[in-house]
Amino acid sequence: VGSILRGRFGDLVRVDTDPVHAVAKGAALAASGVLDITAPPAASAAPPAATPTPPPTATPPPVSGPATAQLPLPPNRPTASAPLGPPPAPPVVERPTPPVAPAAAPPPSTVPTPAAVSTPTPAPVAAASTPAAPVWTPPVAPAPASEPSLPSGVTDRGGTDRSAPDRKRLLLVGIPVLLLVVGGIAFALSRGGGGTPTAADATESSGEGEPVDTTGTDATTDTTGTDTGTTPIVSRADAAAGDGMVEVEAGVYTLGLDQPESNTSETVTTSVELPAFHIDATEVTNAAYKAFVDQTGAIPPAGWRGGQYPADLAEHPVEGVSYDWAAAYCAATSKRLPTEAEWEAAARGPEARIWPWGDDAKAVSLPSEDTYPVGSIPENVSPFGAYDMTGNVWEWVADSYDDRVSAELRVLRGGQNGFLRETVTRLPVDPLKSSAIGTAGFRCAADGIDPAAVAGTFVDYAKPTGSNEPEVEPLPEGIIVFDDFTDSTSGWTEKAVDGEFRYGYHPNEYLHLETRAPLQDAVALAPWSSSPDEGYALFTTAFVEPSLTDEAGTFAYGLAFDLDEAGNGLVFVVDERSSVWQLYTRTVTPTGAFGAGVDYELIEQSSRSIPAQVSLEVIDLGNGEYQFRIDQSTVHTRTIPGYTGTGVGLALLSFDGSPKAHIHFDDFQVGEIG
Repeated sequence: VGSILRGRFGDLVRVDTDPVHAVAKGAALAASGVLDITAPPAASAAPPAATPTPPPTATPPPVSGPATAQLPLPPNRPTASAPLGPPPAPPVVERPTPPVAPAAAPPPSTVPTPAAVSTPTPAPVAAASTPAAPVWTPPVAPAPASEPSLPSGVTDRGGTDRSAPDRKRLLLVGIPVLLLVVGGIAFALSRGGGGTPTAADATESSGEGEPVDTTGTDATTDTTGTDTGTTPIVSRADAAAGDGMVEVEAGVYTLGLDQPESNTSETVTTSVELPAFHIDATEVTNAAYKAFVDQTGAIPPAGWRGGQYPADLAEHPVEGVSYDWAAAYCAATSKRLPTEAEWEAAARGPEARIWPWGDDAKAVSLPSEDTYPVGSIPENVSPFGAYDMTGNVWEWVADSYDDRVSAELRVLRGGQNGFLRETVTRLPVDPLKSSAIGTAGFRCAADGIDPAAVAGTFVDYAKPTGSNEPEVEPLPEGIIVFDDFTDSTSGWTEKAVDGEFRYGYHPNEYLHLETRAPLQDAVALAPWSSSPDEGYALFTTAFVEPSLTDEAGTFAYGLAFDLDEAGNGLVFVVDERSSVWQLYTRTVTPTGAFGAGVDYELIEQSSRSIPAQVSLEVIDLGNGEYQFRIDQSTVHTRTIPGYTGTGVGLALLSFDGSPKAHIHFDDFQVGEIG
């Protein structure tokens, strides 16, 4: 619509501070005949309509919020929301009089697809007797709702197969809609455009003779959706103290990137015009949040173990704050959460930098093992003077500028220590169930500042009803343990050794294992054990994170089981690059070749095509007998006597020539058999 108006009238479209109200009122006036939107303007005739170029007909796969863009959702993973996918291209709308140039079709977004995996002919496996033993099948979550179908004859994403009857039907619907929208914008223009609404405007729009809050999109709206039970948060976002804030000047900013990282939501380059605003120069610290807890009775963040304030981390960013409580803190300081567009503009600046300091990721070195005091690394600063907008903690933002983000999700930006992320990286998460809460911090924004306001004071605010801990759901029948890693307090140990390996929770909803040198292994023990004569089934889904894995070398990942207290046991893994599965014994010994004294001896292997995302199962039938499955298909059965340990977990082995490998495990299940 903006392009149509600019082409018709030859002037920039001014943006009202309350476009929803302006467009709605303009549409009503146009429909009633009070506002004449068909009168020809005094300007010269518009140029002839241009023929829009249809976008490519290729249909990209749907993109899921929590999962990697190019990978399918795991078959056994419950999903709380519909997949995040690109919207279908809008229908072409024509108006007979006056002729106008239609808006250019939006550029098609690009979803990276997995690299093709070679499919060698499987080598014959030695014959083995397979007893008629009970087999466990993991419960399968209901399939996600299918996407709405397009009208007959219309292909997805603006394809060329558009039959005449359907085109007419779309035009009949589109013409009155366009008339109403143009009428609304004409009314917005008639108001003078831009600027802050007057008190009379606010009173008129309320319909009840009472002024309404017009200080921002978060001011009078439930910030977490209708099903969370939270109280709307009201904030005077123009009365904030200016201490510790920087100003972001008004202007047009480039957002998004056409080639995003593989483990983030798809983004598409776009431009937005933003009014000037202020944003905190640093993240909210533990010390600042303690003052909030002490003075207002707020709930301590999940990052404070046992609710105890970490005095030694006073100037580090607070972690473990839910979206609701982050918004509440900002409201109590007469501020608000920045919108996603504001946050990205503040981080990238007018030059649209890929990193706050520029376009070279290696130009600044950041700590990788833990958070660091806010603002303590002078190089990690944006053009507007905002520090730590990457590489310290994930930060909550409001109102995603991408309408493909489901309404049930909230967005984190900035990455965390050890997981450097570009300024375009978006992490959509379930605000109630995501393990991302454990590593989430925030900073606040304001439309304007009050020179008389005093920093560090809190005003009345509506306390959220939720906690800072993710919700826990009951287990399905037949499942002893189900962990989808949405709760970072579920018991898995987190560990890192410089130059060797690390493992732990990774937003959103993964447990990651990483080796950092050849001939290293990482084994993360699950918080569960079983006596060897009970019998059980282990299940996991996993995939390689390409952006954090070197292209050279080989590695294998999968399940560790029957581990004793010393770490001796068995490992069932897949090697995606070599297209084989492998079964090893793991022995802890001072002369071991792997890491700090571990040896692996190959028991069995066989060729098999390994998909980009794979499920693995080990079924312990008792008496040393095991079944091994890949994607719910049995690939081997074997008796391996002598292993009576009770430890189970996840494993990653890095072989010769593989300097770094990073694996995401999507879930971990322990099930009954019989």
